[in-house]
Amino acid sequence: MVFATKRPLTKEISYPTIDGVRDYECILSPILGISSSVEAVICTARDITERKQVEESLRESEANYRHLFEYANDSIFIIDLSTSRILDANQNAARRLGYTRKELLKLRTRDIDVPIPEDRQKIINQKMQATGSIIFEHSLRRKDGTEIQVEISSRIIEYCDQLVSLSFVRDVSARMQAEERMRLLESAVENTQDGILITEAKHIDAPGPELLYVNQAFTRITGYDLAEVLGRTPRLLQGPKTDRSQLDKIRTALSKQQPVQVELLNYRKDGSEFWVELNIVPITNKSGQLTHWVALQREITERKQAEAALLESKQQVSKILESITDGFFTLDHEWRFTYFNQKAEQILQTSRTEFLGKSLWEVIPKADGSIFDRECHKAVEQQITVTFEAFYSPLEKWFELHAYPCSDGLSVVFNDITKFKQTQG
Repeated sequence: MVFATKRPLTKEISYPTIDGVRDYECILSPILGISSSVEAVICTARDITERKQVEESLRESEANYRHLFEYANDSIFIIDLSTSRILDANQNAARRLGYTRKELLKLRTRDIDVPIPEDRQKIINQKMQATGSIIFEHSLRRKDGTEIQVEISSRIIEYCDQLVSLSFVRDVSARMQAEERMRLLESAVENTQDGILITEAKHIDAPGPELLYVNQAFTRITGYDLAEVLGRTPRLLQGPKTDRSQLDKIRTALSKQQPVQVELLNYRKDGSEFWVELNIVPITNKSGQLTHWVALQREITERKQAEAALLESKQQVSKILESITDGFFTLDHEWRFTYFNQKAEQILQTSRTEFLGKSLWEVIPKADGSIFDRECHKAVEQQITVTFEAFYSPLEKWFELHAYPCSDGLSVVFNDITKFKQTQG
């Protein structure tokens, strides 16, 4: 070739030696005679084995870098700091934003950024310039216009003889949604009117499961704040009047890892009593193993006081009804006897157990179609008080009756007027 072209020729060759294969760069230089013909060729050889090894290492390094660049889970952008042009981006970045890579490399950052307040952008730029790196949360706009929540980690590097921003972008939409759900849950737990307790799932027997968390409502109800109860057991709320049978019910449910609902009389920090409706549920992990107990504590003191007052009132009313000289009974909307006083037993020569829970027609079949039947239906249908006289043949007696409609059905007061009727006859 040198003889034909009369020009120097450079060629790289590999040559085996006792130390292994060596690489050489050979330069063939022609020596021209008077007639410009090649009279001789000078060969200069230079060992370039080390240089070739370095070049091969660089090629491998670049291939590895490109592999990491292309197949990283994060989106990667290389951005010109002076023009905001996207100089390079991996396939993940293009796919995540809905572009082809060719389309993406024609864009600037403003084409994919969701605008942010100017003062926040200024803070990001200042920190980037001051430290050379920054991590911040941001939103990017996809090709279809939808937005994606991301975390961006940017660093200033030298790339192709210019300063650029190397940015790793991670989709954090799922994380932020989970954080928002957690925030809402925490807000709900803290602002509910019911006390919430969380305990570990250990020590069902003494001393009992340790408290890990209580909300503000628990503090308001009991007087104990979180710092005072951490590491202690909910049993600190129990006292002399706490129903042992309800506590046994709780223990049985906990031992079976089952939810349970009870009503308990508990004690506040100041020693005062209060009633709660307690719902306890087991919490398990992904493996199905019990990890915690969560209890919802609803104060029902006012309800219990009202129930006690109502019971006392009913007892007083019953005491009065049992002491009056007239017979008295009540019927529900199904015409079943719901109350029957002592005087009614005496007048009708029967036991209240023969009447209570049974219908009027079951106990007194002949009442059907009688004046008693008509007048009682009239009282209920017209919601008026009626007074009438009726003859009760099984006892051969006359009675005067007063029927009063009420929300629960019908109340009837009666007395024996047989002697009066006989004097009239």
